[in-house]
Parts: sequence; structure tokens; C-alpha cells
Amino acid sequence: MTEHQFTNKLVDALREVAAALERAVEAGERSRQIDADDLIETLLSVADRLDPPAGW
Repeated sequence: MTEHQFTNKLVDALREVAAALERAVEAGERSRQIDADDLIETLLSVADRLDPPAGW
């Protein structure tokens, strides 16, 4: 994978996670305030999109 391809994959993953968070906030499923647990969950979501766990 080239650096450009990885950058595109990273950007796509960030956009997917941001869109999912936005939908959850709009649906009242998540608060607009963020804490450490929310940040950890968000970063893990990005990581899972870049390198899905086995069985996905």
C-alpha cells in the first residue's frame, strides 16, 4: 500500500466514524460532551476500520 493509499484509507475511516457519531448525537443516543471513555471508543472505531479484527 502506498502512502497515498494509506492516507485515503485513514481519511475515509475518520469520516465514517465522524458520521456515525454525528448520527448517534442527532438520534439522542450520545451526548455532545466527550469524556476519556468516548475518546477511547472513537479511536478504537477508527483502528477497527483500518485493521478489522479477525472475523469481521
